Amino acid sequence: MAEPEIYRTKDDFKEHVHKELNWSRIDFDGITRDAYPISDNDWHGNWNPYYWIFWSREHDDSDTLMTLPYDNLRFFSHAPNNLKVKDKVKLALRKFLLHYRAMETLVQFWAATTTLDGRTLLTTQDQPFALTRFSNRLCEYRMISKDYTFYVDGRNGEEELGIPGRVYLNKCPECTPNVEYYSVKEHPQRNRALRCGVRQSWTLPVIEHSSQICVGVLELVGGFWLRSTLDSLYTAFQGLGLECSDSCKHHETREKNDNEAHKDAFNEIERVLKLVCKIYKLPLARTWVPCGACKTLLPVKDLYMYRNYYDVTMLNLHDFSIGRLGHHLRNGIGIVGRVLSSLNLLYCSDVTQFSMAEYPLAHFARQCRLKSCFVISLRSNYTENDVYVLEIFLPASNKDKDPLTSLTKILETMKKEFKTFRLASGEELGKELSVEVIEFQNGKKRHYVQTLYVTGSLPSLEPLQNRGEIMQVDSSNHQSIDAGQCKIDVNHPPELGTKKTAGREYKNTGVRIESPYEDILHYSKRSRCDAARNLQGKNTLKN
Repeated sequence: MAEPEIYRTKDDFKEHVHKELNWSRIDFDGITRDAYPISDNDWHGNWNPYYWIFWSREHDDSDTLMTLPYDNLRFFSHAPNNLKVKDKVKLALRKFLLHYRAMETLVQFWAATTTLDGRTLLTTQDQPFALTRFSNRLCEYRMISKDYTFYVDGRNGEEELGIPGRVYLNKCPECTPNVEYYSVKEHPQRNRALRCGVRQSWTLPVIEHSSQICVGVLELVGGFWLRSTLDSLYTAFQGLGLECSDSCKHHETREKNDNEAHKDAFNEIERVLKLVCKIYKLPLARTWVPCGACKTLLPVKDLYMYRNYYDVTMLNLHDFSIGRLGHHLRNGIGIVGRVLSSLNLLYCSDVTQFSMAEYPLAHFARQCRLKSCFVISLRSNYTENDVYVLEIFLPASNKDKDPLTSLTKILETMKKEFKTFRLASGEELGKELSVEVIEFQNGKKRHYVQTLYVTGSLPSLEPLQNRGEIMQVDSSNHQSIDAGQCKIDVNHPPELGTKKTAGREYKNTGVRIESPYEDILHYSKRSRCDAARNLQGKNTLKN
């Protein structure tokens, strides 16, 4: 799909409105004025106490509901069965604007449409949209958008999906504080959006309630939004047989279901994270919990520490918090979802290198200049089987230090301060912990497992590359290790200092045992003794 080169202006939009569209003005007092004249004052982009909804004149075959008075609309619970999706969306936009008081915004619907040759595509052409203000950038962006279509039937590569296509196929929202962070491959209209002055966008799936089929996506462009925005969207689609953005309702359900045990667990987490953030000057720590309604991860609470530490304002970190409200992190997806599914610890050197599909909050991290991140999953004696995933960002000043050394110190503090928590795998925060490491160097991703020694002196640790290498500190029972698996003579332990083995330089005393990376992950969920026995030697995983 080649990007159209035609440049659109507000005058083009104005001509398009008068020739092809019908519209209604939605006053703040709830009065709808169909075909109300658009004044020069409106076209100049001045602020007025009303918003606008537009829809195709050619395909306007049902606007009965648009004439309902506000009182009837507010208590409207069920839409007629024969109402088309675009008409339901038109009504939802009206309900949304009646509750929405915010900065300039364009809200447009991308409908899933079947072509004559049987293909499925998303288009916003001839679909309803809303404007809170006739600004140049929003009028131009609307004209740009209607030139695009995105096929979602699987016949084209992911680069042609665009934001609407990804949201449609994944049934997950996508939000960015700055579209500049996208590549053109991820967001085909990126450059044209930037030329219009568009930065922020929020795209959400619109799902038919009865069938759970995605019928399109709703795109919000312009200003930024609060939790109340998502609440208003959820309310607007109620009674229309459609769902859009129920994440905030899941938050409310979780909060209502919290008992004293949950509160005690959260209080302990908050106490420990506050201490850790204060000691190590961490900019942000976040807690996620599984959502009982949709089996994804919900954010619970953010701690903002040292507001000037990053030379970013609290508002920037608050934007990160706002962005995560609209996202549920799926099991196995992203660094947080990955930890939930594997119950391992994970360290990532730069979360901003991930795509939005890999880490939905990557753009917010980039906006706030947050990069290195540590994730750990825990269980509490208060709540037994409930899992709590802690996402902890390290400071920018840490870039010149060994991050795993810093991580070890943080884990030592957590081990000391947590009274009722253990690892989600069931083990205590012991002397040795295996950490899954994802590093980005020169644009390339490295992935390995690292053993950290949480107590005592900290030796120089070697990464567990590809097949994986488990380091063992010198001990008196070397004979219990299968010598056939070792790369050095176990009867004559190496000297302290530097040793070369098979062309590589290894530091530290100890024995190096190779185990496949997949085996390490497989046995990580077993008890320490069982895992060690299957990985060739009990001392592989010391108590």
